[in-house]
Amino acid sequence: MPATKPAKLPLAISTLYAELLDLSEDDYLLGYAAGSYVSKNIKGKAYWYYQQTVGKERQQKYLGPETPELLDEIKSRKSKQMDRRKELSRRKEICQALTAGARIRMDSTTARILKALAEAGAYAAGAVLIGSHAYGIYPAMLGRKFSAANLRTGDVDFAAIHIAVSEPVSFAEVITTAEKNMLLVPPAPHAKISTKLKMRGADYRIELLTPAHGNQKKPIVLNNLKFGAQPLPYLDFLIEDPVDAVAPVDVGIRVKVPAPEKYALHKLIVAQARETSQFAKREKDLAQAMELLSILQTDLPAELSQAWDNLVDRGPDYSAKAITSLDQLGIAPPT
Repeated sequence: MPATKPAKLPLAISTLYAELLDLSEDDYLLGYAAGSYVSKNIKGKAYWYYQQTVGKERQQKYLGPETPELLDEIKSRKSKQMDRRKELSRRKEICQALTAGARIRMDSTTARILKALAEAGAYAAGAVLIGSHAYGIYPAMLGRKFSAANLRTGDVDFAAIHIAVSEPVSFAEVITTAEKNMLLVPPAPHAKISTKLKMRGADYRIELLTPAHGNQKKPIVLNNLKFGAQPLPYLDFLIEDPVDAVAPVDVGIRVKVPAPEKYALHKLIVAQARETSQFAKREKDLAQAMELLSILQTDLPAELSQAWDNLVDRGPDYSAKAITSLDQLGIAPPT
């Protein structure tokens, strides 16, 4: 099966992603909403608050009673806020250019949920966006125009491992606050905890996954995200050392995704691990892997070779499946 390399984006478009990535570097600290300063008069005395809209909720942070020092601080913050507004306006222009040039599409519900998770610090707490929604970011990241068929998305999948964090994030609470129609899916009969959310009246799901250890199948609780995660084989390879990325929608949403070379090789593995009834998903796995490999072999050969060595080091259960897929695609293993 010959690999057709996706066409390069015009240089003026492909360089915009790097700018967007740089501009979004402080999003974890500054947030996406500019906010406003409001005062309340209580028993004749003024008290100041910083007001923001996060998701669909209005939030107020208490700053203190009015003093000359606080008023000077608010004035200084407003000046910085003007710079932030200009920056966000520039980022919106970049996102519009990238989505048009790279044929990137993301529905408004997914964009709103990714943004809410970013604002809550979920990616800093260990969440990694995986699956086709992560794949949809790679065209902008790699400066290529991918096949529209490979960019079709369905459910939204995240993965994480347990890590120690100073401020855990409630994964499910953030999502249900951002989208009121999202509901917890009841646990499976063999499990005690939920790992999924579903939109009321629609075929739209969000699932949290985690690497399986041995024959582990029952969901576990990830304290850093305060939610259940379904163990899945081979996921350890995919989400080891995820990279910072920006989904180019709205003003750009800062997320974590697997490195593209690991995504490609992981798809080779899972294609062979799927059951016969999942033929369509298997074909999509192979198509995405082939598309990415056709780029990585020339654009990022060192990174691809290193990822392949990492995969091989994990043992024959990983490498044999990947080699079988490569044989089916008519592609030699990376060197």
